[in-house]
Amino acid sequence: MNPAWLESVVLLTTGPSSCTGTVIEPSGTILTAYHCVANGLRPDVELHDGRVLRGRTIAADPLHDLALVEVPGLGPNAAFLPLAAVDPAQASEVWALGHPFASAATGQLEGTLKWSVTRGVVSAVGTTFIQTDTALNPGNSGGP
Repeated sequence: MNPAWLESVVLLTTGPSSCTGTVIEPSGTILTAYHCVANGLRPDVELHDGRVLRGRTIAADPLHDLALVEVPGLGPNAAFLPLAAVDPAQASEVWALGHPFASAATGQLEGTLKWSVTRGVVSAVGTTFIQTDTALNPGNSGGP
């Protein structure tokens, strides 16, 4: 896992909910899960360096639970994680980057839940889903 990948991970907050997103191109476009922005609110986007910017959903695919968020001021040289051209193979090592239970990252948990990394292995690859034992929790939605 390349630690620089965390620079492409963002925390999206819409109302009381928080999710993960990934910058997928240098212009600053973010890919996330549709359910993270389905409430229609403009998400606050927290960057790894602590800056918070306001995003705007520009495309959504509810059927596949995908959404694109534009963040003015993030590009044109944003750290990004390009989309994979192929699915990972069975038994490949994979990582999940994100913000599990990010809203609870205060007090004793300060600094432990945001920008976390978990590792696992691909158990099976189907036509729609990839099975993995990588730990995922609420808040990881939308992340790489």
